[in-house]
Parts: sequence; C-alpha cells; structure tokens
Amino acid sequence: TRDMLMHDWHASIGKAIAHNWGLPDEIADAIGDQDQLDRPDADARDLTGVLCVAVRCAAYFDEAEQGELAFRVSPLCRWLGLDRRALLRVMHAATQQTAALRAALSLDQ
Repeated sequence: TRDMLMHDWHASIGKAIAHNWGLPDEIADAIGDQDQLDRPDADARDLTGVLCVAVRCAAYFDEAEQGELAFRVSPLCRWLGLDRRALLRVMHAATQQTAALRAALSLDQ
C-alpha cells in the first residue's frame, strides 16, 4: 500500500515542494505532470516532456538496453528528437556519472 501511495502521490508532492521552494511555475508544473503521457499538448517540446521521458528511462537505468522499451512506450522520445542511439548514449553516460558519484560518496562499500 505504501509503495502504491508513493507512486500515486510523488508527482503532486514534488510539485508542492517545488512551489514551497519558490521554483518557477513551469518547473513545478512539469514535476506535477510527469506522469501525463497523454496530455493534449504532448507533441510540444517542453520541460514536462523532458521530465516524462526521464522518468520512463529511469525505470531502465541499470539496464540501458532495456531503454528501447521506454522509447517504444513513449512517443515523447521521438518528439524530443531522441532516437534509440541517442537515448542509449544518454542512459549510458548517466549510468557512468551515477557510478562515479556513488564511488566518490563511498555508497558502494
């Protein structure tokens, strides 16, 4: 139940935190709309689209090759100009950066 609530509420909680911190409305709205893959203006290249794609890709973070599934799931990747190769390149770079950060913070010990 806790995991379901976290999944269902994380976007709205993130939006509330962004507002509380005084972040611009565009950022807070993108956080709040990160699960809205079928929004009417989904073909627009905007911050919400970027965040929607990033959230989908994060599900495959440790398995970059599986990112192709995220690409197929979301037409947003194509609208943002991310083909399979670009998506895999971005995910691979993020994996390396995260591993370096974890090592620097001694989180892998």
